[in-house]
Amino acid sequence: MKTIRVYKEDVYKKDLVSHISGVFRDQENILLTFKETIFFPTGGGQSSDVGIISINDKKYKIIDVSEHDDEIYHKIENVKDNVPQASDNAYIDSFDFKIGDAVLQEINWAHRFDNMQRHCGEHILSGILYKMYKGINRGFHMGDDYMTIDISLENSQYNRINWSMAEAAELETNSVIWQNLPVISTHYDSKEEASKEPLRKELKLESDITIVRIGSFDNPSDAVACCGTHPAFSGQVGMLKIYKLEQNKGMTRIYFEAGERALKKYQSQYNAMTEISNKLSAGQEDLLEKFESMEAKNQEIRNRLFLLEKSVIASKTENIKERLEKSASQIHIETLDGLNPKLLQAMSKDLIKIADSKLIILVNHDAKFALIITSKDSSINCGDIVKNLALNLGGKGGGNKISAQVTFGNIKDLKEFIKSVKESYNDIL
Repeated sequence: MKTIRVYKEDVYKKDLVSHISGVFRDQENILLTFKETIFFPTGGGQSSDVGIISINDKKYKIIDVSEHDDEIYHKIENVKDNVPQASDNAYIDSFDFKIGDAVLQEINWAHRFDNMQRHCGEHILSGILYKMYKGINRGFHMGDDYMTIDISLENSQYNRINWSMAEAAELETNSVIWQNLPVISTHYDSKEEASKEPLRKELKLESDITIVRIGSFDNPSDAVACCGTHPAFSGQVGMLKIYKLEQNKGMTRIYFEAGERALKKYQSQYNAMTEISNKLSAGQEDLLEKFESMEAKNQEIRNRLFLLEKSVIASKTENIKERLEKSASQIHIETLDGLNPKLLQAMSKDLIKIADSKLIILVNHDAKFALIITSKDSSINCGDIVKNLALNLGGKGGGNKISAQVTFGNIKDLKEFIKSVKESYNDIL
């Protein structure tokens, strides 16, 4: 029995009394079918409706809706009790759900309207890109954080969509939204009938086709086959904002958002920009100029810091070299708490050259970090030292024969590691 899709006739219907036509089991979940439904199933790049159903004075969450062989299956959340095992697609005579029972369906309207705004926004943008640049939408994704469309320019004079082109399309898209044009969904039995519409994209379906057209038949802003839900007028989309462009498999991928989500994203970005403006004591007009000036000063400071660090490393390395030459010990430990691990790694490149089979350990207690180095002709493997002695103490790290590093969770374990190295390798060296 085919489910009657009430949402196709009235996307604004928020509740409906229907009757159970089937009860199925999908692993640990129950799937219900109804004679009629207002729940839209996942399809056409759009997520399904969610909501609740009420039966026998109990409420159950609908967490997913899917379509198979013209039936629409409604997945119930956490219904495991009193449901016997059954073979695939077998009816279940359960305590809670019985075929023929009346059920009150209630969709989550905020979720539905969000999908309507976003999906219709995508239609308008795709239609405008086709009108302006002969761009063909070859891929659509409606994600949790943004939407994307992949635009092919295979029949266009352009080879890519740049930012100024995207902004022009964005403005025209919002102009269509502001005109509050009618959004008309028309159902056709055959491809021949549906092809009379002014479509921007060739039909692949042969029958039971829904064409969504925005605006007049003679000059539509968009007309394309679609199974999704859309508002009655373009004005309900609210707004559309493009965020990013990137090249993807020879096409231009456009990241964007529409409806309330676009407004909230804009509010978040505007608030962040205002806060940055206040911190930089700049107006929005000269914010970029102020930022670039600050970046130039920061780069100057980074350059001076680099030269200073280079000088410090050279000086420290020379001091260590002098102590190595005077020391008879084969294990040499240097405490360098003022230098971060990155600087110690830079020092190690020169120290390896003068290690002369000795084991050198550079230690930063603040970072709970140790760097172990030796020469290429040494009988010791630094990576093995970390593996054999440090990991048992909770250290994290590794390395190769001439260089290895390790970081500990506390100074006590770091000191214990240094002690173990002395005890284990003094006699070997």
